[in-house]
Amino acid sequence: MMNPPLGGSNSSIGEFGWCGMAGTWVLIDPKEKLSAVYMQQMMPNFEAYHQPRLRSVIYSSL
Repeated sequence: MMNPPLGGSNSSIGEFGWCGMAGTWVLIDPKEKLSAVYMQQMMPNFEAYHQPRLRSVIYSSL
């Protein structure tokens, strides 16, 4: 994450992660000393729906 407002996120600058084809997703935030792993096996994976919501919930709980 380089620009949270531009990315529509409440995460920290420097947060990064990646996703797998069937919906697995990992988030790593060195600043907050935070990591999260989400696993699902679903095609299509609805990445654009799940990941922003998960990120918002995770960062709102800090």
